[in-house]
Amino acid sequence: MNQNYRYLDFIRFKALSNWGVLNHQQTEFGYNCRFPLVKIGTFLHPIQEDVIIKDSTEYKQITVRTSGRGVVLRGTKLGKDIGTKKQWIARKGEFILSKIDARNGAMGIVPDDLDGAIVTHDFPLFEVDSQKIIPQFLLLVTTTHKFVEFAQTCSSGTTNRQRINVSKFLNTEIPLPHIEEQQTLVDKYIDNIDRIDSLKLRVEELEASTDQYIISELGLQKREKENSHHLSFVKFSVIKEWGYNKITNLDNQLSSKYTLVSISKLSEESLRGGSPKYDINGEFRILNQKCVRWNSIDQSFMKQVNNEWFLSLDRSRFTMEGDILVNSTGDGTLGRTSVVRKGDVGLFYDSHVLLLRLNNNVIPEYVSYYLNSSIGQQEILNHRSAEATKQTELGVNNLGLVTIPLPPLEKQKEIAETITNNIEEKDTLKNVMNKLKVEAIESFGASIFEQ
Repeated sequence: MNQNYRYLDFIRFKALSNWGVLNHQQTEFGYNCRFPLVKIGTFLHPIQEDVIIKDSTEYKQITVRTSGRGVVLRGTKLGKDIGTKKQWIARKGEFILSKIDARNGAMGIVPDDLDGAIVTHDFPLFEVDSQKIIPQFLLLVTTTHKFVEFAQTCSSGTTNRQRINVSKFLNTEIPLPHIEEQQTLVDKYIDNIDRIDSLKLRVEELEASTDQYIISELGLQKREKENSHHLSFVKFSVIKEWGYNKITNLDNQLSSKYTLVSISKLSEESLRGGSPKYDINGEFRILNQKCVRWNSIDQSFMKQVNNEWFLSLDRSRFTMEGDILVNSTGDGTLGRTSVVRKGDVGLFYDSHVLLLRLNNNVIPEYVSYYLNSSIGQQEILNHRSAEATKQTELGVNNLGLVTIPLPPLEKQKEIAETITNNIEEKDTLKNVMNKLKVEAIESFGASIFEQ
């Protein structure tokens, strides 16, 4: 019988930074034997520049994002609004980590524009010895899978409040190439990233060209406003809703080629979703605004609801192929639109989502792409409801007031197919970019650690 038990292992006494079998086994790095092992504490030196927060002073605050996504501005606050009065000052070029989220890759270098920002004592700062390690190399090391695994072993506590043991972190050895070798590895990584940047430019070109294509094909132009600072006139018969912004933005978009038609005249039905009874033990799930993405529906964000409530719903209100879902709430999400395709049929949606069921005079993809364009989004914003609460709302009636140029069906189909091809190319490029990014960091990690 083959049993893979390990009864005995050896380690040099001087290499023991913590007592305990678990600590020793989990901090062992498989590494490229060409590089010497060096304690992290030999090139990262803790630094604590104290500051007492003054009520009348405005301070920048820092956030260290997880998964190696960098150190960014959290926001600015007056001292009187900051609860913790004793903090540390962060300086550009210092290494920073989050005690709580280091296990999730929350580490980085303080950028120049955050020099002098403040952090609580949950964010230790370290001076980087650039004679021993290149800061960019250090950043890349901290984003590797091996290093994140190591940070997890240095953390202890309850599941959601695990904190890194800074002493253990600094006393652990990692493989460290000579400074010239570090630069070579960094340059190789940058070459791979340059390939990603070129693809990113192509994605941006496709996104810009989609708007330009819609404008050109539909003959769109802005209506010139009357050059008057005191008095202007609007025909009463064309006013759709009251409000200065609503009236001054009236038919703000013109088409030299096609008639503008309101969404209400293109819809057989316009529905708002229901107010759900959520239940984590429910057998059924429904869509919410997080599920409705730009031109797609992500069912992974659906939430479970009460069985009895779900079974009482009118099945005719469930999604059908060709329906359009529109987010109706919130800055940044309001107006986000997608067509319901085969895999999204038979679903229900909450009250923050609207459903359009169109008539035969219009192709759903054409309407959805138009509404998702910058021109369509501005039209939606022009018709959103007043902000009675902190939420911006788009009601069924207001959505129906949005106008859209209506070409013949063949032209709608041509426009929809062209934009679909653009979206598919963008999605392909984004997938390639993500793959290259993963490969770049994996290639870097493989040169340092055993994979």
